[in-house]
Parts: sequence; C-alpha cells; structure tokens
Amino acid sequence: MLVTLLVGTALASCPVDTAPAGEVGVETWCEAADGTREGPSTVWEREQAWVGSYVADAREGTWLAYDRESRVRAVARYRKGSPVGTWRTFHASGSVAVVARFRRGQGHGTWTWYREDGSLAQLGTYDEGLRDGVWTTFHPNGTPASLTEWSAGVRDGAYVTWTAAGERVHQGAFRSDLAQGTWVRWDGQGHVVGIDAFELGARQGMEATFDTDGAVLTAQEWSDGEAVKPRATAASGLLSTAY
Repeated sequence: MLVTLLVGTALASCPVDTAPAGEVGVETWCEAADGTREGPSTVWEREQAWVGSYVADAREGTWLAYDRESRVRAVARYRKGSPVGTWRTFHASGSVAVVARFRRGQGHGTWTWYREDGSLAQLGTYDEGLRDGVWTTFHPNGTPASLTEWSAGVRDGAYVTWTAAGERVHQGAFRSDLAQGTWVRWDGQGHVVGIDAFELGARQGMEATFDTDGAVLTAQEWSDGEAVKPRATAASGLLSTAY
C-alpha cells in the first residue's frame, strides 16, 4: 500500500517536460530530456522509503522517510544536494530517536540521541563533521554513563565512566586518540581495583591491581609498552622483594 501510494504520487506530479523514470523498489524519479532528475522522487532503502524532490539533479528541501506501516521515521533537509539544518529520526512509537544538525553537508553543532521512552541516551557536538568537545552517554535513569573529550575527531582529554548509581568505574585521559597518563579502575562501589600508566598508548611505569581493602594483588613494571620484570603477585611472595 505504501509503495503504491508513493509511486503513484510521484508519477502523477512530474513537472512539465519531465517523464517518470527508475525502478519501483529501488528509486523512481522524474527525468528531464537531458537526463537530470527534476521534481518528486522515492528512494527505497532496506525497510523504509525516502520521499522528496530533486532540483537540477540534486536533492532539495525536505525529505521524509516512511516505514512499511507508513510511519514517518525521519525528516531530513537538503540544499543543493547537501544535508543542512536539523534532521530528526524517530522510533517506531513516534518518539524522537536522534536530533542531528548539519552545515554545508557536514555534521555541525549539537547532536542528541534518545531512547524510545524519551530518556536521553547520548549528547555530543560536531565541528565541520568531526567530533569535538565533550561527549556524554547516559544511563536509563538519567545519570551519566561516560564522558569523553574530543578534539578535531580524535579523543583528546578526559575519559570517565560511571555506574548508574554514580560510582566511578574508569578514569583516564587520551592524547591524540592514545591513552595517556594515569588510568584508574574502580569496582563500582568506591574501591580502587587497578592503576595503569600510559605514554602515548604504551604502558609506562607501574601497573597494579588491588583488593577492596587496598592491598596490592599484582604489580607489573612497564617501559615503552614492554614488561620490565615478571608480574609479581601476592601469592608468589615477590611483591615485597621485587617491587
């Protein structure tokens, strides 16, 4: 029913001096004598169909995506073939799934992701198509799940994860997308259970794990990503002598 409706609408409204072209189930459009697309078009992609218009062989204006039940699943905007402005996608229930922003064909500005129940899932910013600034994911209860700092499309800065109760699980940093400095791991209940150190992605210095009372369980010294000594464990009795 949806396929018939979309194709029929497109074929019936082709502009003057154009003729219907294309293949139902793939793409239909109105074609000018010089072979360019002009006017309404329907494009099928997997489980949905996009409906919009071409001007001078480029997508223009608002395009809508419909699923097999004729529900609107996305609203997109184009200018001379490039994505612009605010785009929205929707869950099957009709609630907003993603709010995206484009400028000159590239992601630009704040992007927001939502779960079907309306709760915030992720929030971040693009700058000319590249992730930039703080990106945050959220647990279903609304508390932050992770925080990552980005610069020009690579991780650069703080990285932290939390449990839904707000307890830290990981904390570290990246430099040019490589782990850098001290990284700490918690058990989700406030106890430090591990410490690592990195220099541009390679382990550097002491790596250690701990029990919930703070006692050292294992220790390993690293230099430029290579183990300097055998890993010492509490069971081996080497912790006090080797480290």
